Amino acid sequence: MVESESIMGLLDDIENDLDGGGEERTRYEYECDACGATWRTTVSPSIARCTECSNDDVTVLSE
Repeated sequence: MVESESIMGLLDDIENDLDGGGEERTRYEYECDACGATWRTTVSPSIARCTECSNDDVTVLSE
């Protein structure tokens, strides 16, 4: 899982770089109810899917 965490960190950095100067975007932290993976992204809860197993049963941990 370390590899996917570093990839997600890289994606977060890219999102931050692309956001420069634009409107503030809400960042959500999710946990997958099926496999337990956690991740952060600006994807809204209505369309969020697990980055590990693609399950759409996810819990919002924080925003």
